[in-house]
Amino acid sequence: MSVSEELRPLLRAQVVDIGRLGASVEGHYAVDANVVMFSMYDRYDQQRLLRQQVPADERIDAYLRYQALVRTAGGKLWLPTCTLFEFLRTVEVSELKIVWAQIDATAATGDMSGFSAKMTRRRAGRYYDDFQNRIVTYLKAVAKNYVLIEAELGSLIGHLEQVWRGSQLDTGDAQLVAQGRAKDVLRFISDDQDFATVDGITVYTANRTVIDTARAVDRLAR
Repeated sequence: MSVSEELRPLLRAQVVDIGRLGASVEGHYAVDANVVMFSMYDRYDQQRLLRQQVPADERIDAYLRYQALVRTAGGKLWLPTCTLFEFLRTVEVSELKIVWAQIDATAATGDMSGFSAKMTRRRAGRYYDDFQNRIVTYLKAVAKNYVLIEAELGSLIGHLEQVWRGSQLDTGDAQLVAQGRAKDVLRFISDDQDFATVDGITVYTANRTVIDTARAVDRLAR
């Protein structure tokens, strides 16, 4: 058991363990950027060689399996624009670190202390076209697998204020939940424990700390 005593008093959401055999699939879902990253990014092997922290394969597989179940059941996986660009920024930095390791001998050993995104762009040379092509390829893959969700700005602000107060979400994740609520999408697939601090939503996750803590406070779906 990996119950978080810090999360326990803050846990408000209903939590579903997506790794559990027979986990329910129902309707449409809004997807967090970390799950999009797990699902779309294919260069974790290079990151391991550079001694970067990467998610465990079984964690990635859990999200891939659950999203496949949603699609098979006819459900949609929604992305707000804020989530799309959070994913894009994460991929960009990951790819720039790989480029930096190709042009800097110290970085090739796993020492990224000299990494600078701006410096990497300036020095990338012939590697930069490959970098840009790869980023565009990721965006095209996202477009095939997810549906962009938008919300009217006035409605979004109201939902954002309602969601954010009392939760531990950062502004980007609060916007994701607010846009979901504005479209009556209350199911969220996320690996981030902060989503569990939002009342009135259901979080579908493979995060063991969230799952065990939800069980401890009787917020885990059976």
